[in-house]
Amino acid sequence: MAKRSETLMAPSTGAPSTGAPSTGARTARVQSRGAGLTITLISLLVLLALAALGGGLSMIMDPSGAALGLDENVEYLPLFDDYLVPGVLLIILQGLVPLLLAFGLTTGFRVPLLGWAESLSGYRWPLIGTNLLGGGVVAWIGVQFWAFPAPAVAQFVILAIGVAIVVLAAMPSVRERYRIK
Repeated sequence: MAKRSETLMAPSTGAPSTGAPSTGARTARVQSRGAGLTITLISLLVLLALAALGGGLSMIMDPSGAALGLDENVEYLPLFDDYLVPGVLLIILQGLVPLLLAFGLTTGFRVPLLGWAESLSGYRWPLIGTNLLGGGVVAWIGVQFWAFPAPAVAQFVILAIGVAIVVLAAMPSVRERYRIK
């Protein structure tokens, strides 16, 4: 019986291969993994935005915070008498900004004004913004844990989303996807 050759043919070129995955196959796996992680990252940005838009609208419609059960915590707001301004800030910073970042990650939309940040970091603006947003969410929830006497379940959920955004945005396959080439 003839011995079977251990040499495999590379599918794209027909050239002999040693059996190790080709660079193209590795790249395809990284791109596939990066696509899945990117979809998860975009989904978390949209989830954060929806939560912030809902919470911010509730704060604007009822600045006392009673609708969200925050009325006891209003005394811990050092700069504001009620939740109107925090509601507006929540809508802008954690509602609209994540939607803009998700749009940028999805479409590759270019913002010439942010070219300096891209050339400085080597990455597209939505990834830079996503890193900043995730870190900002984690820091802001940390401030809330420090400032308010009894953290709410929603704060733990938003903290988990913020941490997940930071981790996913730092994954090599996601970073490679948005690297300026």
